[in-house]
Amino acid sequence: GTISTLAGTGEPFDRGDGGHASEARFSREIAAVAVDPSGNVYVADAFDHTVRRIDTAETALTLAGTGEPGFGEDGEPAEAQLDTPTGVAVDTAGNVYVADAGNHRVRRIDPAGTISTFAGTGKAGFFGPLVQAASSPLNRPQRVAVGTDGTVYFLDAGNRRVRSVISPASRIRAVAGNGEQDSPRVAGFFAGSVALHVPLVGALDLTVGTADGGGAEVHLALGEPGGPSRLWTVPLPEGRIVERFQGRRGDIGAVATGSDGTVYFADGTAIHAIRPDGSVSTVAELGEYGISVGGLAVDVDGRIWLSDPEARRLRVLEPTSR
Repeated sequence: GTISTLAGTGEPFDRGDGGHASEARFSREIAAVAVDPSGNVYVADAFDHTVRRIDTAETALTLAGTGEPGFGEDGEPAEAQLDTPTGVAVDTAGNVYVADAGNHRVRRIDPAGTISTFAGTGKAGFFGPLVQAASSPLNRPQRVAVGTDGTVYFLDAGNRRVRSVISPASRIRAVAGNGEQDSPRVAGFFAGSVALHVPLVGALDLTVGTADGGGAEVHLALGEPGGPSRLWTVPLPEGRIVERFQGRRGDIGAVATGSDGTVYFADGTAIHAIRPDGSVSTVAELGEYGISVGGLAVDVDGRIWLSDPEARRLRVLEPTSR
């Protein structure tokens, strides 16, 4: 297909809110991207402590955050402060979920623009399973994804676990990880019993899709101690981990799921796809254009949205036919 720039001038900050997306500015840590069913695109700009929104008219706005790190109280307008947001996802009702890493929380912004705490207490820590999400301490959540049934999944990086929750009043559950670091070979083991190598910085991401038979599955990209990163699939509710791909040219730093079940991931400066039949293909070679990949999202029309942190831009890869 063809690749183009949707947003970003390449210059830092001075966000350019209210103007055309091409005049917007980002930091060099736009690590996560999401797109809603209507085609609005969201970017978590960690170093600017904001979540940005580019609507279908290609107007750029700040959805949440002030540019200064801090905590906006629940019930405030979404412009309230965030602290190093590193993940963003949107559900079918238009709620936006943010991995507010510096505040040790997952936040939710409703369609009316009000922010609230979805999970976490604001203090780094860990309680065992079956604690209500709003009463369960987290430790620097790094990525967030939403399943088709509304379940929210996030990478609780400091606690070295992938966790899930339906609502703040529901009980938080572990999807993968036992809290230990430096994993042995984990393929074939039950996800909840293994150690996961979860770096607090670097390549890591997760997405959720639908498995054969209709169940959910989490696709997880993590680094390996002293080795390459790998892409794993965890069938839910309690499945055995399956290795899908080993990074060859660089860390697997971003993953996304298409509506047809295809899993897309960035390996260095290329984007690959694992089709539902298990075949792997390269979708785009981006290295010759100097494009980096921080985050990925796929919309209902098959367009691939990607953040390019090094260039401070948001780009879109259009398929040749739709």
